[in-house]
Amino acid sequence: MKYEDTIIYLEDSTNTILLPIGTSGSGKSTFIRTLPKDKYIIISPDEMRVEFTGNRDDKSKDKEIYEAVKVRTIQTIQSGRSVVVDTTNLQKDRRRDFISTINSVLPNIKIEYKLLDLNPELAKQRIKAQIERGENRANVPDSTIDRHALLYKEMLEDIKSENITKFQKSVVEEPTKYLI
Repeated sequence: MKYEDTIIYLEDSTNTILLPIGTSGSGKSTFIRTLPKDKYIIISPDEMRVEFTGNRDDKSKDKEIYEAVKVRTIQTIQSGRSVVVDTTNLQKDRRRDFISTINSVLPNIKIEYKLLDLNPELAKQRIKAQIERGENRANVPDSTIDRHALLYKEMLEDIKSENITKFQKSVVEEPTKYLI
């Protein structure tokens, strides 16, 4: 299926695509929970693994899953909503392919990124604690976190040449503070 065949082009969209960038366990999902639920639709490859394979840790269909991420993102933008892609967004080739596909179909869409802090040891601790508590999350091995940390450092240079901008939380989305 060609992406262009499934899409109506949008010219003046205020919708955005947000790519949180960080290692597993860096706080991406926690950050996403702070975003306005009425504005953003979350597209999560981890959740899609359950849909495609029955197991969020089974990466055997990742190629199809990441193609579906692009299609669902485009369809969601077409429906008038903004998207958050809840994955590490660290793999350069996958991130650039995503950006290129989106830009080819929706040339005026704003793609933003949000960098999460790099702290591999804390990420490992968070993941272990979440698994022990029985939280529904991917069981990411320490070696993957170490690999993510290396990718993160490369990504800091790579994103300078990518067609994405730094996420700026709007003033409207900030909570109102009252002095008493």
